[in-house]
Amino acid sequence: MEPAMDTSKLSPGEGPSDIVAAEPTLARVTGSLGAALVIFGGLALALNLSGRVASVGTGWASFSLAIGMVGLLFHAAFDADTQFRRAYMMFGYLLLVFGVIAFTLPLFGGPVMFGLGCPVFLLGFFFLLAFLRQETDPALRTMAQGALGLAGSMAAVVGMTGCLAGPESLRASGYLHHFFTLGLFGLVFLLGYFASRGMSDDFAWRSARLLFWAGLALFVYALLRSAAPPLLYSLGFTKARPGDFFVPGGFLLMVLGGLYFASAGLISSESKLAILTLRELGAIFFSPIAYFVLVGFTLAAWLGYIGFIDQLARSGRNIEPIVRGYVIDLVPVFAIIFIVPAITMRLLSEEQRSGTLEVLLTAPVSELTIVLSKFLAGLAMYLVVWAPFGLYLLALPLAGAPAFDYRPLMSFFFGMSFTGAGFIAMGLFFSSLTRNQIISGVLTFAGMLSLFIVAIIRERIFGQNPGGPWYQLLMHVSFLDVWNNTLEGKLVPKFLLFHGSFAVFWLFLTVKVLESRRWK
Repeated sequence: MEPAMDTSKLSPGEGPSDIVAAEPTLARVTGSLGAALVIFGGLALALNLSGRVASVGTGWASFSLAIGMVGLLFHAAFDADTQFRRAYMMFGYLLLVFGVIAFTLPLFGGPVMFGLGCPVFLLGFFFLLAFLRQETDPALRTMAQGALGLAGSMAAVVGMTGCLAGPESLRASGYLHHFFTLGLFGLVFLLGYFASRGMSDDFAWRSARLLFWAGLALFVYALLRSAAPPLLYSLGFTKARPGDFFVPGGFLLMVLGGLYFASAGLISSESKLAILTLRELGAIFFSPIAYFVLVGFTLAAWLGYIGFIDQLARSGRNIEPIVRGYVIDLVPVFAIIFIVPAITMRLLSEEQRSGTLEVLLTAPVSELTIVLSKFLAGLAMYLVVWAPFGLYLLALPLAGAPAFDYRPLMSFFFGMSFTGAGFIAMGLFFSSLTRNQIISGVLTFAGMLSLFIVAIIRERIFGQNPGGPWYQLLMHVSFLDVWNNTLEGKLVPKFLLFHGSFAVFWLFLTVKVLESRRWK
């Protein structure tokens, strides 16, 4: 039998739980190990960069430094001690300042430090978010929120302005992808600012609506600037042939504008669909499954990237489009087959298991709104999961490798979104059939595996007769053929039609399942 706790030393109003909370926790142990790894990795990396002989190579030093930073972030997020959180606050500010300097130095003729500035800038963001999670002092919270808002606004303005400054000159200087990435960072920082302030704050809501209209204006401008001059020239209204604005500057501006427009509209909208979608996104990202999925796919992307680099080194030349060999590979394909069930298996199964589905069905929202909110949240998670693949590709120009044709990635984005919509809708339907997440995941895995087998059947059985009806039919069904065609720069609507209809079909069935449950 354990001895009873001595409560004689407790002050009035203080309970035993207060003492337990002040004791060393797993977060402090993780933070201590993380600090040791950061010091070890930082010193080893400094020795390697200075040209001295070190027993630890640059790769292992960088890996140790990265793992150590993860440990420090874990400590910062879960340790509420005042001294620790204030120290992490100052650390976050220093990282933000260093990131801003790294981004702005090339604009004034300084060295290009974009490769170092990106992770440092993001680390400052995460440390400040961890600080805001624990801090109770209103003045310090306001200061940290203001830092996030200011950094996000500056990054957004500089990123958009850089993409507008002329694609030809930026392509020659190699800064176009820098500005685009900086614009994405600005969106991430601004979303963190809005999340910390909350949409009940009047200033935050008005800022979000301003961002909504700014994103819409940027998207419309990029669309008109890309389409109007070639159209006027083809109709004979202008004599001078216009330059190519859409690739890549116009497309990047449309992506930035669309992301700002959609994100700001989602968080500031008062529609039932937007509110439920935000609820589902919060449920996804507050669960450990989302982070396991991201870590797993990041590792898969790393393995695929290593194989991709090895293939480029052995070939000795860039065979365009080189990105096709990067995406159409066993590692990313099998990773997607496993990851889609992990994303969708809890969307409706967890609601049924916990009993909240009955409450949701009695709320004044339609079954279609519930299904669409689950679907949009799952699709957003699916698109976020693909981000590591794009980030690894940024390492090529940053390392000084020859430029490659990344225009096929534009068409691949649309093809991947259409096929992903079909995947998520199918998983959502299977999740609506049972309250057991494992059964839902297994059914979705079987569906994904069936779609993969379609491509094998088409190639192995009907490959000898490419013009035959079965070959053509299975080509429309196979998502690998859609990926392959889009990575060649071919965006054929008829190949996207099946997958769009596939998503609508599964969503329709899911709505009918919920309608049957409402009237039971």
